[in-house]
Amino acid sequence: MKQFLWSFFLIFGLLSPTAKGQYVQGYIEDADSKERLIGASISFPEQKFLTYTNQYGFFQQKLPGGKTRLNINFVGYEKVELEFFLEKDTTLLIALRPEVKKLETIEIIAEKGISGGTIGKMSLSQERIKEIPLIGGEADVTKALQLLPGVQGGTEGSSGLFVRGGSPDQNLILLDGAPVYNTAHAFGLFSVFNPAAIKDVSLYKGGIPAQYGERLSSVIDISLKEGNRIYTRGNLDLGLLGVKGLVEGPLGKRKTNGNSSTSYLLSGRRTFLDLFTRPFQVFSGTDNRTGFYFHDLSAKLNHQFNPNNQIFFSFYTSRDQLDLGNRSRSQTDSTSIDSRLTQRVNWSNQTAVLRWNKLISNRIFSKLSLYYSRYRLGADLRNRVATTGNGMESSTEEGSLFQSNLQEISANWKSSWNITAQHNLRMGLGIQAYQFNPGAVQFKTQGDSLARGDSLLEAPTQRLLVGTAYISDIFQLGSKIKGHVGVRLSAAQVSEDILPYIQPRARIQWQMTDRINFQAAYTQSVQFLHLLANSNLPLPVDLWVPSTERVAPATSRQLSAGVAGSLKQGVWTWQIEGFYKEMEDLITYEEGANFFEEEPTPGNIAPSSNWEDEVEINGKGLAYGGELLVQRNQGRLKGWLAYTLSWNWREFEGLNQGKRFPFTFDRRHDLSIVADFSLNEKRSIQVNWVFQSGRATTLPVGEFISVNGSTVQLFGERNSFRFPMYHRLDIGYSSKKDKSYGQRVFRVGAYNAYSRLNAYSVSVFTSNGEPTLFANSLFPILPYISIEWIFDKKK
Repeated sequence: MKQFLWSFFLIFGLLSPTAKGQYVQGYIEDADSKERLIGASISFPEQKFLTYTNQYGFFQQKLPGGKTRLNINFVGYEKVELEFFLEKDTTLLIALRPEVKKLETIEIIAEKGISGGTIGKMSLSQERIKEIPLIGGEADVTKALQLLPGVQGGTEGSSGLFVRGGSPDQNLILLDGAPVYNTAHAFGLFSVFNPAAIKDVSLYKGGIPAQYGERLSSVIDISLKEGNRIYTRGNLDLGLLGVKGLVEGPLGKRKTNGNSSTSYLLSGRRTFLDLFTRPFQVFSGTDNRTGFYFHDLSAKLNHQFNPNNQIFFSFYTSRDQLDLGNRSRSQTDSTSIDSRLTQRVNWSNQTAVLRWNKLISNRIFSKLSLYYSRYRLGADLRNRVATTGNGMESSTEEGSLFQSNLQEISANWKSSWNITAQHNLRMGLGIQAYQFNPGAVQFKTQGDSLARGDSLLEAPTQRLLVGTAYISDIFQLGSKIKGHVGVRLSAAQVSEDILPYIQPRARIQWQMTDRINFQAAYTQSVQFLHLLANSNLPLPVDLWVPSTERVAPATSRQLSAGVAGSLKQGVWTWQIEGFYKEMEDLITYEEGANFFEEEPTPGNIAPSSNWEDEVEINGKGLAYGGELLVQRNQGRLKGWLAYTLSWNWREFEGLNQGKRFPFTFDRRHDLSIVADFSLNEKRSIQVNWVFQSGRATTLPVGEFISVNGSTVQLFGERNSFRFPMYHRLDIGYSSKKDKSYGQRVFRVGAYNAYSRLNAYSVSVFTSNGEPTLFANSLFPILPYISIEWIFDKKK
């Protein structure tokens, strides 16, 4: 309670009496589509103020009045300068026109005299994501984020994100404000987000604002496009792996200015690997069956009642499905055996968001949101053996059934209130209701001794209710210092208990010189959900589970600091940042834990034991390191260099004799170089080069023969062995050609261009007492080609 009071009085102690002045506020939008622009910078040179448009393209600043000048900058758009006499509160609607050649980048450091950028935050535009060469030429949000400092991927080709020593479940991934719980298509090869529908991606890895919570490591805030309010346009992209497309445009009658009050967006994507393989299997006459596909669909409606009143509805769904089948027959003189092995795995996401944005007054902007999110995973493995002979028939079936279902429904209110020219107060309330249905069943039947049905999958439902509230102040002290201080309160109902957690947040920025600024931040977080990964099964059977009376919520504390600056009037920007993060009450599976009983008896269902009995609790984590980011933002050659030096530890009482050990994805060095060279306005070459230290794993260090004659392996300390270093080169070429219908874009390139055989897994085999180490690789060179048709003809 003392911590809450300290944070509360610290915020309001910074608030000074209301000063005289007028408000300048408004919206920044695209001149062609009328879509609001996120993160546009609005600078006031005389007052040395700098502000940015929020997630809805809105900005607000209080000024002393009189002659006023402001500059509006946004990457890829022409700069706008306005000058007018401010004598009363003024609302502006400013339309920016795209430049002929967009200059994509990650983050903006503003012109001389005003340095922007926020510690621990980075952004990626849709255009930047689409130009990065990746597996199969598929633009990928999460793999693009892996090229930034402080962010690492998991295994080769996976879309997992490990941010500053955290694990994938510690990332709050929001799609239009709704959390997405599984971000992987094709077992991790691709992310579930279609870049064609994405407007903006913001990553917070340190100094996380008080409005975000319930995750320990990062926030990835993804905004979908709102839809064109002037004319219909779209695109169709055909590649080696699948097809994706988008269409957007106005709905209803147009207003006198040519705009429509309502717009829509619809995008979809589907692979067609299953459509190619199925005919070959049918014509070959084989009983083996293999099929895999994934698809996703995004839709959004946007209605503007007036410039200060807007409502949005967005919907998203995705699904992956793998089907494997194998049939074998054997015949002897008297007996016939027919064996059928089938496997089906599917997983899906669904989200729905309804949001109302309203400018209540010249000082207050608020939004009310309702959202629903669901994640489902199911796996069904069966082996049926039918035996016929000697006038008798018998059948035996055994298998495993698995499911992991998670649903969340939430309501929240957020508001921004400009109290003075130096203070912007932000506050919000929210409630989240979760329902968990994890389940795992192993069965064995003989004949008709067991009647099976969906009821067998039912596991005890677990529920979790979380309430949140936050308040923060974005303040300006003179022309050199600005910051953000706040507190977030989260409380979860676990059984009959209420568990409250107070999470102070603070960030400070000091403008040291015209081109260099220093920033520091402190973030405290809590997480009420956990993700359990089971390595005993070759399937993506991870369980989302809640905090319980036995399993406490996980917590973290992170301190970060750094300096940022620019050279040659913003052509070059750089940032150096260090971080130190402690985590407590982590959980993981016990050594040798398994979902299933060792020997299910015939005719009997053997449900898994309670997951709480299979985990190590009260784990500790420690991560620290430094990050470097150097960017070139202008000219024919653009791109960035990102380097991370870090250490990542875990400690559990029941693992590794209680001694701390490296986390599996502890990588000492992580280097990424991303370059985009423009040959001319229509053609460009893209290059990525990635280098990483090998991840940690546990391997046997010896073996002995037991009394029953079997070989038993001996293991050393946990994660004491390192994979070989990882590196690869990706290259791409893109060419654009104007057409009567819009534009055609041709892309060709290769992932892992010099075919480096990076280790995906490592095995040890012993022959004549001598151990031999084998490294298994996943991807050699993977070339790609795609054609995109952009239908963008104004009507």
